[in-house]
Amino acid sequence: MDEKVKAQIAMLVQAKGEKLPTLKTIEGIDTHIPHGRTVEDPDAHPELLWERPNDPSLDFR
Repeated sequence: MDEKVKAQIAMLVQAKGEKLPTLKTIEGIDTHIPHGRTVEDPDAHPELLWERPNDPSLDFR
């Protein structure tokens, strides 16, 4: 994981109680994305970007 990302996550976790008191759970920080990687120039490599599946069961409610 990128060091800048690690620093941002650490700041979020540290400030969560004070700045986001109603936030009970942070999910996805430790979730491994298989074959995931940083895309330095997404405009030049759109094929490397994840696209949300067209699945209505995944819609936010």
